Formats: sequence, structure tokens, C-alpha cells
Amino acid sequence: MKKHIVWLAAFAIALVGCKKEQSELSLDNIKDVATVSGYVSYSTGQQATEGNYSTEIMVPAIGRTVYVDIPYASYKAGATGTKTFSTVVDSLGNYSFSIPVPAVGVAGATLRFEEFSAEQSLYQRMEEGQPVFETRMCKFTLVPPSDALPTTLKPEHYIVKALCYDREEIDMKDYAETAVLSGSLLLPYETGYRSGAYKAAADCQVEITIVDGEDHAEYLAAIAQGLSPKAPTEFTYGTTTNAQGAFTLNLPIKNLKKGFRVVNADITPKAESAFTHYINVEGNTTKLSGVYKLRESLTLFNVSEVIEGVACHIGERPLEFKPGYNNGIAPAQVPATWEPDLAGWVFAEQGFSSMTASSTLTGSVAVARETAFGMGDYTTTPQTVTIRGAVPPYDNGFVVLTKADGSFQLTIPTAEEGVNPGGTWTATLEQPATIAFTHYTADGKQLILKEGTYVEKAHIRTADAAWNVLGKYYYTFAPANTIDTWCDDLAGWVVIPGYEETATVKARMLFAVETGYCVGKRSGANLRAQLTVTYGSTDYTFVAPIATDGTFQVNIPVKTINSTMNADDIRLFDQKVNNFKHYLSAKTEILEGNYTQKRKVETTDGAWNNKWTLYYDFSPTSAATEYEADLLGWLIVPEGYTTETWTSIINMPVETGFWVGDYEPLARKKVMVKYNMAGETYRAIVLTDANGVVTCPIYMQYGIETPNITIEIFEKEMVHKFNPKDAAATTTLQGTYEVRARIPENAAWNAERNYYMQFIPDASVNQTLLSWTNDIAEWYKISDKKATAKIKLYAQKATETTTSNDHEAGWGNADKVKATIRIYNPKTGETVNIKRQVAGRNITFDFPLNHDIEEGSTKLKFTVNLESETGNTTAFNHYVKPLENTIEVLYGNYENAGNLNNEPATAEGTSTKTFEIKQSAKMLFYYYENGVKTSPAGYAWDVSEEI
Repeated sequence: MKKHIVWLAAFAIALVGCKKEQSELSLDNIKDVATVSGYVSYSTGQQATEGNYSTEIMVPAIGRTVYVDIPYASYKAGATGTKTFSTVVDSLGNYSFSIPVPAVGVAGATLRFEEFSAEQSLYQRMEEGQPVFETRMCKFTLVPPSDALPTTLKPEHYIVKALCYDREEIDMKDYAETAVLSGSLLLPYETGYRSGAYKAAADCQVEITIVDGEDHAEYLAAIAQGLSPKAPTEFTYGTTTNAQGAFTLNLPIKNLKKGFRVVNADITPKAESAFTHYINVEGNTTKLSGVYKLRESLTLFNVSEVIEGVACHIGERPLEFKPGYNNGIAPAQVPATWEPDLAGWVFAEQGFSSMTASSTLTGSVAVARETAFGMGDYTTTPQTVTIRGAVPPYDNGFVVLTKADGSFQLTIPTAEEGVNPGGTWTATLEQPATIAFTHYTADGKQLILKEGTYVEKAHIRTADAAWNVLGKYYYTFAPANTIDTWCDDLAGWVVIPGYEETATVKARMLFAVETGYCVGKRSGANLRAQLTVTYGSTDYTFVAPIATDGTFQVNIPVKTINSTMNADDIRLFDQKVNNFKHYLSAKTEILEGNYTQKRKVETTDGAWNNKWTLYYDFSPTSAATEYEADLLGWLIVPEGYTTETWTSIINMPVETGFWVGDYEPLARKKVMVKYNMAGETYRAIVLTDANGVVTCPIYMQYGIETPNITIEIFEKEMVHKFNPKDAAATTTLQGTYEVRARIPENAAWNAERNYYMQFIPDASVNQTLLSWTNDIAEWYKISDKKATAKIKLYAQKATETTTSNDHEAGWGNADKVKATIRIYNPKTGETVNIKRQVAGRNITFDFPLNHDIEEGSTKLKFTVNLESETGNTTAFNHYVKPLENTIEVLYGNYENAGNLNNEPATAEGTSTKTFEIKQSAKMLFYYYENGVKTSPAGYAWDVSEEI
């Protein structure tokens, strides 16, 4: 398609190139430039000068655009496309380029000139002695010689020789009519932060490209007949706007009735180096460089039935400002606060041109914030919002700034006042250039989140709202990175359409915490709970913090103040914790673990929104030293229970020697107290005091049986003195402690008692080898003791003595020999076994009685069994030749002689309460001869004889 350009008014300012930027390749780093300059002219025709009618009048080609094209590959190997530099011929016909080039230069630069059309006056003939000139339309073209530019442009100054346009006459004889086309241009400017307006665009160069209406009609008719006609000729007419931004073009056409068709409308970009841009609501500004351009070219439209002398007005056309534009060489960085679609700039273009009315859209925006850990609400500050319609051109978007209260309003052109131009309207919060969201963690610290996005949480708009009443938009923040303490559903952020009232849901949430060694309580924690409520068919979760007293309180939306909801689904949100303080006997440590719900207790008379108490236990993630899950303070007591106190003293057995013992109080140790009440088992770990006293509250239900209390000791070891020959020989046994006696036995359940424990070694311990026993005399206790008897017995072992002429059997001290004494009490009919080690030949110990001692009348009966070390290893001195004092050492063992069996004893008076068994228990010596047990040959011991 042929295109002819006709400029009907001279340009008054220098122009940058009208081509759009062609590449993202930056030339910032190139500091050197090549200068290309020259002169260009064209002929306006002939003029009568001193009788010479053939003189050509040459004038500068003012306002013509000159281009230099350089392949991008000349700047960077492998790059594609072409870099175009452009400039405009000045009023003297000169042009000049400053082109960035590296020191080695760039190859392949070519020069080209804008094509245009203009009228030219040509001499025709002489009439009545005067020359006759005819004005004709000509097309001017200029193809520079191939050597106009050097092969390589280097950082030098190149002067192109003067060039002149060639002309070709255009036949315009049929274009006898003239149509007038008018319009105006507007320049955008900012009136404040996120506020824009327009002013007159003076001195802007306008180009309108048309085809004749008659030519276009013939073209369409030929196509309809199946022909392939030549496209009609395009004519581009240019002019410059006046001080009011208006322009007028006279367009030659063939027929006013058929008019013309506008193919394109454009302006030459207008440079701007000091555009005032507002960067914040405080009014701070910066200056931007760039150009003004049309937002977009006009769409094709036809103008017919033109009235002679009456201008066809195409309305006001806004330009847009493009910051950072720098002749396409290296666009400067556009500030993040720049917004090309301010509401004041989205103008009545295209379809808006016929709209003479307007409508105002209203709404508001609220943005979430955190006020403390687990607490949030919405705040309103000036925010940038994009408002869009659903149909073009409204769907391009209008950018507005909300007021301090979050509200916004936008006036748009419409066909009728208040009438929706079509579709649904929405408002969208624009992401701020810099995010600084304050997030509160459980320990009270603040984190500034600098990465993330704001997302719409809810849009509240009544069902009967007018199309232009957009309602309220709520936005929450979504961090870019995972944060353990983050929550998307803080109670203050949950918004539900149709539920305008609020109700407060309350609950108690109590957690196991330690306050000292084996001391705990239930209290609140720096955690969050969640309440799930169903609205219609949708579940909404409300998350809020738990106070230090365990109170969980959250406001939820309801339809009316009398509404009731199902608010039973309350649970812990932060189950995992890493700051549980655990007390050991001498230090503390921090544990990681999880809180899990132990019990959920409903208050029988509680309202729907205040009836729950929830208890949570802690479970360490990994094994923790001395951790117990049943501290007294962690007991969960049902509502309506009363408390009574149970106190006792815990006494622990200790060995003071081989088969000799005592009791000591269990001082500052853990004790498990268990009891059943109303079908439930209660377990509580209590710490004894320095005297072994354990005190524990017992929770009771009125009218229920008294508790059956049992205790469990956490001690696992006992130091056992196991060797009768060496008092220092000890080992440590592992086992458990059980109750041996409760004194008094039959007292009321809450009367103070003494608990006497016994030790049960693990089955894996070889108790025979270690000589373990729980029958040490001091460990025998009775609950109804009335008197203490002192028991005194004698133990001897066989020995040999010599005289001057013989040797004889005798008895010596039974030292470090084990003795088991069976005591029979005729008064009660009870039999008790007592273990004792023989020291010398005396065996003494105290023995409790459940009756008074009557002098001479109360008798105890004793059976004594003596044991020596096992094995044939005991050395015995046997005198085989007494007169010569010849000794034979025999090796064997001592065995019980069995000569003290159920022997009675009577108290030696009530003042001393001593039972003395004067008859000795004895042991005989045996050795083995040829595998047969025997005693020394020829000797016999009179076991009945006492020494």
C-alpha cells in the first residue's frame, strides 16, 4: 500500500524518533560516542526571478526525521535486531547524532531519511506576459549514497555531504473537496501522591493517516466481486497543536458525502526532562525524564456525510508519560512508586468519546496487622487500589488512592448518569513497593517481614448493593517464607458476610508446667488456641492467644446478639513447643515436645459460649532425665469435688552392716500416690520433705467411699553390704520398694502414718550369692506395738584345745557367722524369722511385741539356724599329737549343730524386758575324706555342754 505524508504546518520543536524501543540491550557502559552530522534540503518548486522561470527554490528539510540503523550484533556478538537512532532536521537544515560506540567501533551503520509529501509550485506557461504556476502535490524521497557513512563508526566526527530530496509528482486533480478534521491533545501530570490530571498539550506534532472514502468504497466493492484490487492510497497529514493543545487539518478528498477513513493517528513523542512525580503521601517528589506518547493509536473509523466548512471533531486525546525513556539507548530505572494508570489519567478514549455523563464508584479497603502475639485486626491507611470493570475499556483499570479511613471513590464516564456500563466491578489492593509487616512471636519479640504478598481475605458487599457500591475489601498478609509462629486465621482477621454482630466465646485451657523439682501446676501458656465454627456449610477457624491464667477468649461473628452457635470444637493450635522448663534435682533443662489434650471438661450450667475447660499434658520429643507425667499439680479434678489432706512419713530400709539394718526417712524424694475415687484412678507425684513427710491433697466426691491409697517409691537402688567377713564389701542392687508395714495399721485413711518400705531386688540379681534378705531384725515392724523386747542369744562353734598330756573338743566364739532366728510368740501364735550376723558369740536385737511383757509369764520360743561360708575352704586346727603340739590343718566347713530348736525364754523382769537364751546355738566342723563328710577322727563334741 502506498503511503504519502503531507505536512500542512511547519514543526516548531525538535523531535525524538517515532519508532518504539526495539531492544532491551543496554549500552550504558559505552562512554565514547561517534558524531554524525550533515545538511539536507528539498525543492519547493519554481519562482519568477528576473525573467528566469526555471530557477529551483531549495529550502532546508525542516522537521524531517533522519535515522541511523546499526545491527545489535555490532555491539554484542550473537545479538539480534537493529538499534535505531533518530533526530530531526533543525531550522537551518542541519542534523546531528551522538551515537555510543566502543573504541574499536561498530560496523554496518546505515543512514536513511523520512519520506514525506508536500506541495510544489511549477511553471506552466505565460499568459498576458505573466508566468502561470501550478501547485501540485509531490512525494519526496531520499536514498543516501552507499558511502554516506564509513564501514566502521569509531569515536570520531563524521560529516555527511549535503544531500537533497528527489521528488515525484502525485496526481491530486480528483481531490477537489476539502474535509476539516480537528481535535486536541492533553498532557498528564501528577497533582499529588496517586492523583493525576491533564493539561493542554501545546506544540505537539500530530499525524493523521487517511484513505479517501470514495477510493475505500470502490476497494471494498471490488473485493466483494471477488477481485483483487489495488489498495487505496494512504495520505498522512501532519500539524502542530496550538497553546490550547488543539489542532486542525484540512484533508483533500474526492467527495464530501463519502468522506474519508482514518487509518491511524499518532504523535511524534515529546521529550520531558522534569516530570514531577510524587513518591509518598507526605508530598515528597522527584523529577523524572521521559517522553509523552499516545496511550494507543485510534482504531479505524469512517467519517462520511461531511459538511463543508464544519470540522469533524475527534475529541480530546490524552497522552501518557513514559518515564525512563532515553531515545531507546538505555532506559533509566523507573521508580517502584510509578503507576501509569492513575484514576485521573484513565481518560475518555475510544468508546468513551460519546459518553457525556458520569458515575461514581465507592468502597473501602482494610489491611490486616498484628497487635501482639496471636492478636490481629484491620487498619486503614492510604492504599493504592486498582478498580476494574468487566468490559473494555473499563477493564484496563483505574488506579486510585484511598483516604485515611480506607474509603475510595472513582468517577468514570458513562452513557447515562448512574447507569452501569456493563459487567461486575472489582477493587484490588496494589502490593506496596516495600513491605514491612510487623509479626509478633510467642516470646514477645517482633519480626519485620520484608517478603510476602497481601491477599484478599473477604469482600463484604450487601446482596442489594448498587453496582457502583463496591463494599469493603479485607486483605491479610502471606509471608514468602515459612514461619512456625505465623497464622493465617487470627480471630481478628476472620470476616464473614452476613454476620455483623459479635459474640465472645470463652474457655479455660490449662497446661502442665513445672515450677520446681517435682512440683507442677496447670496454667496458661504463650500459645494459641483455635475455635472452629460452621457458618452455613463452611467451617471458619478463629485463632487467638491463651492468657497466662489459661483464659481463651475470642470474638466470633453472629447474625444477632441472641444467636447461638456450635462452639464446642476448641483445640490447641500450637501443639509443638521448645521451651518447656524441666526441673532436675540439681539443675534445670529446656525440653522440646508436644502438648496433647488430656481431658475436656464441660461445665454443666455453662452457656454455649462459656462452658469448657481443657487440660493439656506435655510429652517430651525425646527421653528426658527424671521427667514424670503425673506431678501432683497436674491432677485433673472434676467439677464439684472437695479436697482433704493425706499425710504420712516414708521410712526406707538401709543396711548398716552384714544382716544389720536401720530405717531412714525418704528425704526430698519423689513418691507416687495412687487412689481410686468414683471409678477413676488418680495418680500424683509428690516430693517428700527433709523428714520423709509426704503430704498430698486427696480429691473426693461427696457421698463416695473413702479412698484406698497406695504409694510407689521412685528409688531404684540400695547399697548392699553382702560379705560377713569384710564389712567394707558392698554392691548396688537394682530393684523396687514395696510397703512392708503401715503404722498404725487400722487408723483412719487420713490419719498420719509411718510407712516402712522393703526392697525387692530385680530377679536378675543372684540373691543367694549376695546374701540378700528383707528379714533383718531392725526391719521388723508391727502396727500394734505395745512393748519392745531385747533379745540376747549366744552362738558358738567347735574348736580343739590341748592340755599337758591330751587334747579335747571344745567351743569357741562364732564370729561373723550368719544366724537365722525363728521367734514364736505363744501370746499371738505368730512366728517371725529374723536374720542376724554373729559378732563374737552374742546375738542381740530389739523385737516389737503387740502386748505388754508380764514378768515370768510371757514366753517366746526360739529356733536358731547358723550358717558359715559355703565350700570346703575353712581351715580347722586339729591336734594329732598333743604332747608334741602337732597340728593338722583340715579344710571343710561349719554346719548347724541343731541343738537350739523351739527353745523357750522368759522375760527377766518388766523393767529390762530382756529375753536371754542362755543355751548356745552351735556349729560343728566337718571335712571330707575320700568324698565322704566326716569330723576329725576320734573326737566327739558334746553339743549340750555349755561353756
